[in-house]
Amino acid sequence: MESKLLADQNPRAFDKLFLMEAYMKYNGYYTTSVEQSGKSVAVSKQAKNSCAYRVIAAHSDAVSGDFFARGDITKDYSSTAEAILNSSDCSSLKSDIESYISQRQKHRGRM
Repeated sequence: MESKLLADQNPRAFDKLFLMEAYMKYNGYYTTSVEQSGKSVAVSKQAKNSCAYRVIAAHSDAVSGDFFARGDITKDYSSTAEAILNSSDCSSLKSDIESYISQRQKHRGRM
């Protein structure tokens, strides 16, 4: 994901949850650490506020469940993103996040 952001691209640009997660990463609302032990890799993210925490937790649930466990990469988590965006945790960032999403969101056929 980081390489995509550096190239001014967003993975799954049709999905608001993935765009919100990219916004948080791009704007430094969380840090990431990666640890490897043998054949295991652990990725940890440290949120800097409650909005970032909710976004990265929902993103983690999405990719660990449907993506990796079931191999389903078609599900759209935009409704999850909307609920988080409309929560009191994200009220101070809402307009900035909405702007980020509106500038980058693409329909499935235009990725």
